[in-house]
Amino acid sequence: MSKKINLILTLLILSVSLIIICGTMIQFAPEIKVESPKPIKPDVYTSVNDSINKLDLGAFYLNAPIDFEYIKKTGIDSYVGEIAGKKDTLYFDYGWYSSDFQNSSGILSYDTINGNKVIFAKLKNGFGVHFPKTNISDNKLSIYAKSGNENKIIEIFKSIRFDSSKGHTSKELGTNINNGQELFRGNCNTCHNLDNDSIGPKLKGVAKEKGREWFKGWVLNPEKLIKTNVKALELFKKHDEFGHIFKYPFSEEEVDQLIDYIEFN
Repeated sequence: MSKKINLILTLLILSVSLIIICGTMIQFAPEIKVESPKPIKPDVYTSVNDSINKLDLGAFYLNAPIDFEYIKKTGIDSYVGEIAGKKDTLYFDYGWYSSDFQNSSGILSYDTINGNKVIFAKLKNGFGVHFPKTNISDNKLSIYAKSGNENKIIEIFKSIRFDSSKGHTSKELGTNINNGQELFRGNCNTCHNLDNDSIGPKLKGVAKEKGREWFKGWVLNPEKLIKTNVKALELFKKHDEFGHIFKYPFSEEEVDQLIDYIEFN
């Protein structure tokens, strides 16, 4: 009996000792700080200084205060969006039919911004600037504000430049987008939309998701792609409205232009 009591006492002493040792180790262990992950800015923003960001909007870029954010919008036949700050919001429209403010009541003046001829408009309900033609394409750009700090917004207007880093020079990209738009309107938009499925599948994001070569195969030789690619066969069956697939006599260069237009919008 005494042996059992001694064994129990020994185990209790060992347990207490372990608790004391562990507590001491925890007390004197170095403090480990876990930092919260820092927010990652999207590629559209590049810091110029503590108060200004460069916003790369694909077709053009501009400098704006750090509180301004790009808000994507869906246009019918042009690239549209908003650049919104805490107090001010800019609206832009880049395409063939962008307004030149000629039919708006207001005062128009003519100037240049970074080598591009522009029309400044002081309107009844705000102010804006119109680029009748840019140095990368024949597309037009209109950007305006309904209200806000006019001097600050004019400075944003004056920072607008046209450029791209999408694998083309600025002029090449502009030409591709224009030509691609013509190809899309003349051949594709009866059955396809950019953002939504129609008679045929939506086209926006296909080249990015599946690759340019896959997209080219679908346009230039769809029968071959359907026979050799399961995803292509599934897509064809899903949209088999007419019992066959259309094949257009595009060149590879024209398909590249079509892809640039689709992904740009």
